[in-house]
Amino acid sequence: MEARAAFAHPHAPIPRLAQVVPGPASRCAADRSRMPRARPQMSLRDNDSTHLSRRGVISSSWRALVGAGLAVGLHAGSVAVVKAESKPRVKSLEEYRSQIDAGYDVMLDLERNWTERTKAFDGDIVRRYLGTVGKSSPLFNIKKAFMAVWKSLSERDDVSDADLEELNEKYNLVLDGISGVDFQLYSVNFSELRPTKEKLIEDGKKALDKTVGIYKEVLAILARNE
Repeated sequence: MEARAAFAHPHAPIPRLAQVVPGPASRCAADRSRMPRARPQMSLRDNDSTHLSRRGVISSSWRALVGAGLAVGLHAGSVAVVKAESKPRVKSLEEYRSQIDAGYDVMLDLERNWTERTKAFDGDIVRRYLGTVGKSSPLFNIKKAFMAVWKSLSERDDVSDADLEELNEKYNLVLDGISGVDFQLYSVNFSELRPTKEKLIEDGKKALDKTVGIYKEVLAILARNE
């Protein structure tokens, strides 16, 4: 009720926050306190953990995507009014498929050149490859490409339910993996101690290696359903 009342009086004075003088805590503890909290993981999963039919998976996956879009809009604090003629061009299925292939190549390149990409302790260098900073990487909006290709396969009678379920699970794991690498490198930017930075980069590399392996399995499933 108090929070709602505050919004009801936009001209009410903003209370000042008391300044807290840091005590004699260790530098490592202070360094950890600057690190951001874990952000929500990207996922196509629905909250329901029960087995989903083909139609159920499609429905839950799309609900997850719509929910994510609403969350982004609310976080931005504004409602965008887009004219019909200004809508972005919808990519073709072939373009989405090519984007998935290109995304794997980027992750493979990042894995092979990890030391070079992280030697400056600038997490945003890696995050640009992941598509979480900027829009030039094919991994930017890779979730949309995954969903478009998966939906197309789900409408084909010659694609088994087992492949669809496995592909859906692998997609989630890849998205979770990208988010995990992103968080480790995002945290590097908030750390001051070199040992902390090195540990975060090491953990990011482990997450990347695992994600590249799963991504390769995704491509194998797509290849056998071409």
